[in-house]
Formats: sequence, C-alpha cells, structure tokens
Amino acid sequence: TCTKDLFSFSHSLQQSWHQTVSNYMMSHQNHMWLLLTPLLLVYQLAPRLLVIATYYEGNKVLCDLVLISWITHDR
Repeated sequence: TCTKDLFSFSHSLQQSWHQTVSNYMMSHQNHMWLLLTPLLLVYQLAPRLLVIATYYEGNKVLCDLVLISWITHDR
C-alpha cells in the first residue's frame, strides 16, 4: 500500500505541477520572470522527488526512511 500511496502522490504532484506551469504561461505571457517562481519550487521539491525515486529501488524499510526524511525535511 505504501508503494501505491507514494506513486499516486507523485502522480498528482506531477499533474498539479503541469497545471501550475500552464497557468503561468497563460496568465503571465508578458512577465516571463515569474517563471522563476516554479523553478524555485522545483529546486525545493527535487530532494523529495529523489527520495521517492530512491524508494522504488527498495522495500518497506526504505518506505519508512522516505516517510521519516519527508517529515524531517519539513522541519
């Protein structure tokens, strides 16, 4: 179940990310500098996405590590 939860989360994260980018492109075509904001989001999310990707190589133990690192990353 942990695999499915992480997978669905990363999938929804990807969808909302694409939606955010397309919204920026539509509403701020003349203000391209605002695209730096999503880039900063990517910079902040990259470690977490790497953690999720690392999880797929492992098992339940890695899953616990993912959840722990997720919680500690927020503090």
